[in-house]
Formats: sequence, structure tokens, C-alpha cells
Amino acid sequence: MSYVHAWKSNGEIFSNSDAIAPWWSITKTVIAVACLKLWEAGDLEFDRPLRNRSFTLRQLLRHTAGVPNYGRFKAYHDAVSGQQNAWSAEKLLAVVEADALDFAPGQGWNYSNTGYLLVLQLLEDITGRPFAELIHQTVFGPLDLSSVSIVQTKADLDKCLYMKNTGYDFGWVYHGLASGTAADAVGFLHHIVHSDFLTPASKAALQDRVKVGGALPDRPWQTCNYGLGVMCGEMKNAGQAIGHSGASPFSVSALYHFPDLPVPVTACAFHSGTDEGKTEWEVLRLAQMCQ
Repeated sequence: MSYVHAWKSNGEIFSNSDAIAPWWSITKTVIAVACLKLWEAGDLEFDRPLRNRSFTLRQLLRHTAGVPNYGRFKAYHDAVSGQQNAWSAEKLLAVVEADALDFAPGQGWNYSNTGYLLVLQLLEDITGRPFAELIHQTVFGPLDLSSVSIVQTKADLDKCLYMKNTGYDFGWVYHGLASGTAADAVGFLHHIVHSDFLTPASKAALQDRVKVGGALPDRPWQTCNYGLGVMCGEMKNAGQAIGHSGASPFSVSALYHFPDLPVPVTACAFHSGTDEGKTEWEVLRLAQMCQ
């Protein structure tokens, strides 16, 4: 099976597998949705600077806070490839010098996994709940996504496609790693876009985007923007796309909704390897197949 995929157009969700897959950075969208639910409840604010910081939650979620990305540090990649145990969050923040911002908050854009670690820490601090419990109670449970959870043990990771016996410590994904079926990934995003799970104000905030760039080589993007935990822009011959892609040393993922097509489609795909473009082209193919 080349791709594990699923899609939803006018009717039920169609999927070619019930396998559990690692979602990788699709987890960022889950985190943003959890933040929006807490914002709706009055439990957090988006535009107040974090304690002892010069940036806001909104800037972290949109990658405009200036926090350095740990993915650009050789020491991080050497430790991962050497199958070392994940560092503590404190060591990670020290290694990347998280307080030495790449630019003044709001004055640039830089994709930052480190920034989403800070969001996770903020959520746990505000709610007093462990991240996995908070996400289940706020997002996965209410949406009845029975296959989806946050990876918390090696056994959880071994259940995932592409991950058994890799020697990889899931703790290297510092913002947390969701896993679940392609069908539940589609169900998640479809609810976010179409149901009343989020208020109209939250949906607008989710897609309030920063312009990032234009076409990407070997990928379907024609324009690239970023909202609150969502990649959004235009894909070739499909108009607007909103969702997220993810990559790791082992597999890639993509989950997108295409609202401009004559028949709007939500599609998800997982694949082995490191080429994010493969799953993005696959979700685009699935969306066009449904027309």
C-alpha cells in the first residue's frame, strides 16, 4: 500500500486503512484548536505577552514570535540520529537559546517547533492538566475521535505505522505527537471547518493568516500563508487549501480541506519517507478525484 489515506466530500468518510499513523505537525492544528476552545471559555488570551516574555500566544501559534527553531541545530539532529534519549525541555530551550529571538515579535516569520513547546507549557500551566489529558478532554473526546491520542509511551509509538523498532524517542517532538487513523484525521478537520464545534469568531481567528511566500518547488503550493496552527494558501488547480503537513525522519503526513472546489473535500494522507510533497500531492489528487 503506497499511501494510507482518507477523504470526505458529500457523504461518509472513505478510507483505505484503519492503521494508526503518527500525525507529526498536524498536531500543531490540534494545539491551536485546544487554545481556541480555552479562549472561548475565557481561560486564556491571545494578545497578552507571556510571563517574562516579549511575545504573545497568537505570535507563537502563527510563528511570528521570533523563537529559534530547534530543527536548525546540528546538535539536535545528531542526538536524534544517534538514537539518544530526548533532552529535557529545559536543556532543549538552553541549547537553542530560546530567549535570543531571531527577530522582534511580529516583525518576521520563522517556522518554530520550539515556539509550540512554549505553547504546550503555557497550556499545562494555565489549566493545571497534563497536555495529553487536556487535549483529550478539549478536542479528541468531544469530537468522538476514538482512534486519536497523544503518544505517551514507547508502546504507543510502536503501534504507529512506520515507527516500530526505529529506536526513536517520541520525546524529541517537543510540542507533543498525536496519532490516529486517516479517517479520524479527516473527521477532525471536517468538524473544525464545518460544524459548530468552533464559534464563528474562532474559525475566523484560525484562518487569520500571515503571508509567507509563493510557489514551493516539487510541492503543490502556489501561495503560502500561515494562520493559527494551520498552513493555508492556494494549491495548484484547487484554489484554497487549509490544514497542515508534517515530516519526520520516518514518515510524512498531510491533512487539508479544499473549500473552493465545486465539491469541497477534506483529505488526509500518510506515507513513509521524508518528502512532504508526496502526501500533499496525494491529498490534492484525492480532492480532484471527488469532483
